[in-house]
Amino acid sequence: HVDHLELMNLSEAMQFVEFWRSSMGMRKQRIGWMYGYYREDNTYPMGIRAVMEAIYEPPQSDNYETGKLSLENDPFIHSVDAIANSLGLERLGLVFTHGEREEILTPNEIITIGKQQLNNIKTNHYTGYPVSSFVTCTIAPCKTVKGGDPIPNAFSISDLGLAFLRDGIIDEDRISDNTHMVIRKGQKGELLPQILENGSSTDKFDAHWLIVRINESAPLQPKPFFSSSQFPKENRSIPQKPSDVSEFIKARLTSLPPNSYNLLSDFHLILY
Repeated sequence: HVDHLELMNLSEAMQFVEFWRSSMGMRKQRIGWMYGYYREDNTYPMGIRAVMEAIYEPPQSDNYETGKLSLENDPFIHSVDAIANSLGLERLGLVFTHGEREEILTPNEIITIGKQQLNNIKTNHYTGYPVSSFVTCTIAPCKTVKGGDPIPNAFSISDLGLAFLRDGIIDEDRISDNTHMVIRKGQKGELLPQILENGSSTDKFDAHWLIVRINESAPLQPKPFFSSSQFPKENRSIPQKPSDVSEFIKARLTSLPPNSYNLLSDFHLILY
């Protein structure tokens, strides 16, 4: 499991937020896949830190429904994973934006995130049990500061929530609000787990029960893996084009020698 999310490539994260604020007016959701690596974190007993070094933004539909996390089919994601792996990086999890609201995560978002965690189960845990190190980061306006800047919050779905999803216990079709999960009705001869709230059995419970809060931070002096994050990003309003490459390299040559490997040290340039 992950104890801490570190936004090492702070410039990448800030550009992701700025595009959502300036170009999208914070009206629609913006989703990205976080890439980086894991390392030990001595702040916690046997702690694990996820370090974000890049964000890949997949194709995104304009048909956004508030409170729902919609992941479009993206055939290029396999190439992104392969390129990241060749650089010693891997997909850490999701980052997405949402408007001001009371809910930390909605039931639909919890279900979507939980399924992603199940798809990223690892078996190399010291206990021998399979676990998921997939982490989710939301970017949203601070509820306590009116008109304040958007802030990050990191989460994962609990082992209990993953077990509910794995075994088909949650009734996704009966969820009627943004605060509660619903347990499906048992079939004949089937024994479902009993959910207790205030000592009474219930088939509807607070969705926040399944959320695990994860600390997040950004270093005071970032040392990102990539020396640049200025190449135009994928799947935005202005498509990438071949001339972007020459313009990018020409701008980099003003401060770097032609034979420097840092000349091409930009995740999005390499993806392009």
